[in-house]
Amino acid sequence: MGSDQIIATLGIIKFPDYTPISTISRLLQRFSNLKKIRFCNFRGDLNEAVVLIARSGLDLEELISLSYDQYKRAVWYEEVGSNMKNLKVLKYSGGHGDVDLVRIADSFPKLEEFYIDHEGVYTITVTDEGVDYMSSNLKGLLKIDLSNRAFITDKSLVSLSKNCPLLEHIKIYEYNKVTEEGISFLVNNSHHLKLFYISKDLKIDTFGVNGSSSFLTNLRSLRLQDVDISDEFLFSIAEA
Repeated sequence: MGSDQIIATLGIIKFPDYTPISTISRLLQRFSNLKKIRFCNFRGDLNEAVVLIARSGLDLEELISLSYDQYKRAVWYEEVGSNMKNLKVLKYSGGHGDVDLVRIADSFPKLEEFYIDHEGVYTITVTDEGVDYMSSNLKGLLKIDLSNRAFITDKSLVSLSKNCPLLEHIKIYEYNKVTEEGISFLVNNSHHLKLFYISKDLKIDTFGVNGSSSFLTNLRSLRLQDVDISDEFLFSIAEA
């Protein structure tokens, strides 16, 4: 099956870039048991498509790649959330910073996996206040992938660790202001953490993991990009 074709299998449907709204409507009626919908670089009216999905009667668990035109930012969180309370996975391109996080937290109380990507120059960044509000309202969050325009500090890492006790995966990109102390708090207090990725120009000495067996027991992937790692850090990992 070619990459330009619509794929519908195992409860998942993928819409390529120029899928007409009328086609989406027909497919939603045909596949009434869909649990996952993914848009592949969709270039149509995504707002119209999302409202159509929200009103379709589907009980979705996953909605992926809601990439929309940066000049048409109305994603209708409230309408989707009011009709799909069981949504567990959401990935989309944002642009309104903390406002996006507040709307997501209020609209999808059962969200477990959240991925936000702020592309383009005309975007508002995510801050500690937005992360704290979101994490306080999404206690069951398992995975979070924050934007490369998330200007957060150690406060966000503390909020995620304290408010989301089941957190397993976290990815943080450059332009953040986190420090070794914040990272150390996260990895030592997030006992279910399996994957940690950060892109940051900083030096890490120990991570504070000496004797923390729970950290190594669950961790499966550790990626530190542009991070200056000391010998002490490697020793602390080996001895933990």
